[in-house]
Amino acid sequence: MTDTNEGREAAMDDDAVDKFARLMKEKMALSRAKGRHGWADPEQCSPNFLRALLYEHIYKGDPIDVANLCMMLGHYDEPTTPRPEDDLRLPRADLDAALQSTPAQKEQGE
Repeated sequence: MTDTNEGREAAMDDDAVDKFARLMKEKMALSRAKGRHGWADPEQCSPNFLRALLYEHIYKGDPIDVANLCMMLGHYDEPTTPRPEDDLRLPRADLDAALQSTPAQKEQGE
């Protein structure tokens, strides 16, 4: 590969990563607008919970959601795979609540 080709390949890589990062930021902003927050606080959102959400979102098919959850796990320096002692089985109601409700709705009991 010539230096010119390597430069083009690097530029294409950088462009793709930059575009994907913008999409991730947009998706995070939409989630914040819906009242979702707390991923960086292990008291509100543990790495195990994030892993469970990751697995749920893989089957939903949106790579941006999957990437954001991977970023959150990376923030904790946690792997995407569970440790043998981890129990990632969350009750369906907990997952539904985490994916759909806002903090205001939780306070109002909705």
